[in-house]
Amino acid sequence: MSLSPLADAGAPLQVQRLTVAYGLNAPVVRELSFELRVNEIACLLGPSGCGKTTVLRAVAGFVPLLDGRIVVGGREASSPTHAEPPERRGVGVVFQDYALFPHLSVADNIAFGLRRWDARERERRVGEMLQLVGLQGMARRYPHELSGGQQQRVALGRALAPQPALVLMDEPFSNLDVDLRERLSGEVREILKASGTSAVLVTHDQHEAFAMADVIGLMHEGRIDQWDAPYQLYHYPSSRFAADFVGAGVFVRGLVRDIAGERRISIALGDLDAGALAHGTPGQVVDVLLRPDDVLHDDAAPMTAAVVRKLFRGAEFLYTLRLDSGEEVLSLVPSHHNHAIGERIGVRLEVDQVVAFPVGAG
Repeated sequence: MSLSPLADAGAPLQVQRLTVAYGLNAPVVRELSFELRVNEIACLLGPSGCGKTTVLRAVAGFVPLLDGRIVVGGREASSPTHAEPPERRGVGVVFQDYALFPHLSVADNIAFGLRRWDARERERRVGEMLQLVGLQGMARRYPHELSGGQQQRVALGRALAPQPALVLMDEPFSNLDVDLRERLSGEVREILKASGTSAVLVTHDQHEAFAMADVIGLMHEGRIDQWDAPYQLYHYPSSRFAADFVGAGVFVRGLVRDIAGERRISIALGDLDAGALAHGTPGQVVDVLLRPDDVLHDDAAPMTAAVVRKLFRGAEFLYTLRLDSGEEVLSLVPSHHNHAIGERIGVRLEVDQVVAFPVGAG
């Protein structure tokens, strides 16, 4: 096994060519690599079974490595021949079910990892954590007396209390309702940034990933398909899988053409300039990604499409529209444009960056 030297010995986390298998089964994680910077929040995003939780468990020290290396704060934590125990890695973990001790108060739960601290310093640190996570005045309460969101804050305070170099979070909002999940994801990001802590979040929910992460590793079949900022991942997907998994959108069939020396793509809604992300050569049939904000409702447009489905979202409708070609596209329309199923409405394209892949790619 040959591993590259550390790119940055002070990085909170480096994962190099990580390969993990359970028993004699095929590896669930294959030669996966990434690096986390100081106070950076990363998210491993992907469908169930892609290996994202296994990566988190390997970093925490709960599963052995078949190959590769994990380095935390410049110190090797795991390799095929060496593994530091979880409690010596300087890593805090927030579990999916929070794993709070029901017989301990909020203060004692937060202080659990501080048993070797001086009593006065321990009390001071617990007070800091209560303030940081917004639970002042609740030190003496017990977990069963708290809401789900408050329990999640206690779990985060406990993970941050020992001042770890890194915090790992495994689907931390999955037990909460949607509104609370969206609010807390933003608050937890602020808490992590305020504490100067680096973190890795695992989730299958792209809304959580967008709300929390500085960078997202989109996982597919045990590998990272794309490692990028949320905006880049959404607007500039590097693969058919990334384009299909992230965000709402549909693919329509197109033909790459050479018109006066310029590469164009013809689709049912018109012709598009083929940019750097539109793969394919003249004469090739491609699938073109259209997001709901690429298809605009315009009463003055010469082209029309039939409304086949509508989803009311308060400020807007998400319409599914059928084109004359039989293809269906999505369109976000302000909710005062309330059209009936079967009604034909004017549509036009406004695509800033054309994303297209040869038919059958990916």
